[in-house]
Amino acid sequence: QILAPLGMERSGYLLDASLPEGLATGYTYDSGSYVPQPVDYDDDYPGGSLVATAADMACFIVAQLTGGCDGEGCILGPDTVAQMQAQAFTHHPDLPGWTLGFQEEYLRGQRGIGHGGAIRGFTSDLLLLPELGVGYFVSFNHESTGEAAGLLSMIEGRRIAVGSLPRVQPMSCSPIAFVSV
Repeated sequence: QILAPLGMERSGYLLDASLPEGLATGYTYDSGSYVPQPVDYDDDYPGGSLVATAADMACFIVAQLTGGCDGEGCILGPDTVAQMQAQAFTHHPDLPGWTLGFQEEYLRGQRGIGHGGAIRGFTSDLLLLPELGVGYFVSFNHESTGEAAGLLSMIEGRRIAVGSLPRVQPMSCSPIAFVSV
């Protein structure tokens, strides 16, 4: 009810420990060399084991930034998207908290919501800046949050420094168009 209507044709949950067709090999770095890692099966649905391509995640980002639509149809109404993106919990009103599925963070005063993930050999991160109409997804087939954090800081700094970015417009995710930054 989410993946197919958004055109996320190469995404799904790992239902067992078999290797999905076309999945990149994940690696860890150990003693000067990269070591291939087996598939890390996790049956913690829906919080774990979603395998998705960057193009499919772009469809999800577009839907989150355009009120639940992707240009061909809607999976959620704008009110539902707003509720999903609103803060649902925080330890203190002056601290970032959690929405319904996303963690809040503040980047140079700009509110962002996102969710990172890692399984053996892979690290990924999704960040949405709803007020700017901007979102990104990065995934590494290397288990290292340090490298991911460096790249993400660079992207976030560039995006927020630009200030006036074009807003995401509803589009068809099949085929998907990419914009260079």
